[in-house]
Amino acid sequence: GTRCHYALGYGTRCHYALGYGTRCHYALGYGTRCHYALGYGTRCHYTLGYGTRCHYALGYGTRCLYTLGYGTRCHYALGYGTSCLYALGYGTRCLYALGYGTRCNYTLGSGSVITCHESLMTILVWAKV
Repeated sequence: GTRCHYALGYGTRCHYALGYGTRCHYALGYGTRCHYALGYGTRCHYTLGYGTRCHYALGYGTRCLYTLGYGTRCHYALGYGTSCLYALGYGTRCLYALGYGTRCNYTLGSGSVITCHESLMTILVWAKV
């Protein structure tokens, strides 16, 4: 399999693996990393800035993970039985489950819960820890 390595500037690295099960790694700037896996069961990982991480899994059972800022997490599961998790701010969590038969649950502050049901399944959970 073909391999190519690039070193661009201070601390910048890029790796290409071309062929069956293609892999690509990008390191752009200080502490920034990006990983691409192209082919069957495609995976992509992004690290943007200090403590920020993003993961993409493209293909059957697609999953995406976003980490935006300090302690902030976001998860996307795209495909059959879609689920999404959002963590926004310190101790705040949100869960989305998208599918058949909508359900929504809100937990706001200390012990507050709101639940709703709709035709298309959506589970929304806010948890302030």
